[in-house]
Amino acid sequence: MSIDELLAIHQQKLQQKAMEIQQALEHTHTLRNSIKIEGELNWKQLLPLVDNETNAKSSWNDLLSVSIEESEILQHDLPKMENASADKWINIIKRVQLCLKHQRAPQSEDGQLIAADILLLSSELFGPHTALEKAFWDVRKSPEASSSLNLYPIDSEVLQFIEDAIIFYEQHIKE
Repeated sequence: MSIDELLAIHQQKLQQKAMEIQQALEHTHTLRNSIKIEGELNWKQLLPLVDNETNAKSSWNDLLSVSIEESEILQHDLPKMENASADKWINIIKRVQLCLKHQRAPQSEDGQLIAADILLLSSELFGPHTALEKAFWDVRKSPEASSSLNLYPIDSEVLQFIEDAIIFYEQHIKE
């Protein structure tokens, strides 16, 4: 075996270790973001998150008929718990949890600010793909579909608050 071949094998092993370290960093970020939402670790919810994303039981294409461009949005642009792109969405979930805790209605000023922020973030994420946005929301509301895609589980009360706030916003506030 030549020195070049040995170095190539060594390089492959180092790349594998680097990939494992990157995955460990992403999982750690996921756990930290989960603590931001839950306030503590909920192992029942967290264990599926530390599985490799490729172990998802389903893919977006299994659940939705999407174009190549829409598939790219779903695969690459959706916020992921393992990176900072989820921070804005985490803050929205926490704000909804506070509204629920303090018994503020989706129609309240707080609820309507949350609805406006969600619509703004959704517009940034989905752009002109409004049908994709609706399809994503339908998947997100289904615990089974969300679980099959390894999406972070969001409490049904939170999802219902968001839906009610958006409906009210679109009917009464948005011009």
